[in-house]
Amino acid sequence: MTARRPAATPLFSCTLPAKPGRSATAGCDVLALGPHPDDVELVIGGTVAACARAGLRVVAIEMTRGESGTRGDAVTREREACRAAKILGLAARENLGLPDAHLEFTLEYRHAVADAIRRHRPDVVLAPWYEDAHPDHAIAGRLVQAAFFEARLKKLAGPEGPWFARLLYYYPCRNYRHPDLVVDVTDVWALKKKAMYAHRSQVGSRSVRAAGSSDVFTNVEFRDRHYGALIGRPFGEGLIASAPLPVTDPRQLLFGERV
Repeated sequence: MTARRPAATPLFSCTLPAKPGRSATAGCDVLALGPHPDDVELVIGGTVAACARAGLRVVAIEMTRGESGTRGDAVTREREACRAAKILGLAARENLGLPDAHLEFTLEYRHAVADAIRRHRPDVVLAPWYEDAHPDHAIAGRLVQAAFFEARLKKLAGPEGPWFARLLYYYPCRNYRHPDLVVDVTDVWALKKKAMYAHRSQVGSRSVRAAGSSDVFTNVEFRDRHYGALIGRPFGEGLIASAPLPVTDPRQLLFGERV
C-alpha cells in the first residue's frame, strides 16, 4: 500500500491579525477557493466581506499565482491579493502555487485542495462553478468538488485527520447559471469595489478590458445588479447549491425580511 504523501505547503500565505477571542490558527467558518488571485473579489467579494463583517472567520485560497495572465506578474499579484484580503476582512489568504493555465484534474492537485480543506476546517466551502468557459475555472470547480469529498476520508487524511465540511456552494464566473441562492451584498458592495481595485494590474482602470468583452468592472456591476434584482435589492451575488438544502424547522421557510 502506497504511503500517504505529506500535506502540501502553501506557496505563500498572508495571515491577518486575529479577531479578539480567536487564535490566528483557528479553523475557519468559510473557505473561498479561486483559480486566480482576483477571482474571489470579482465574483464573491461581497459574500466574503458580508461574512467577515458578521463575525465569521473567512479564508481565501488561490490555486495558481496567475502568472500566465496577460497583465501583471506573480509577485505583483501576490501583493495585490494580500491588500485585497485586508479590505475584505479575511482572516488569512494562501496560494497553492499550481500552474496557471495548466490546471488539470489530477490526483496530485486534488490532494493539494483536500489538504487545504482539512487544514482550515471550514463549515462552508465556496468554489467556481465547474461548467465555466474559462478552463482554469472549470477545472478548479471539479477539483474542489472531488476534494470536498476526499477531505472526509480518514485513510487519506494523514496526521491532520479527516474533515467534514457541511456545505459546498458554487459561484458562476463567466457563464450565467440561474442561482439557487442570492446573497444580498448591497451594504458591502463598496468594499467589494475597493477590493477589486486593489488588483490594479488587472482592473486598475476602466480602460482595462477582459479578453473579448467590455471593461471588467462594468461587467461585474451589471452581473451583481442582475442578481440583486432577483431578490429586490440593489446588489447580489448568486450561489449554486451542490445538494438539496435541508429545512429542519418550518420557520426556515420564512427567512428574510417581509417586503
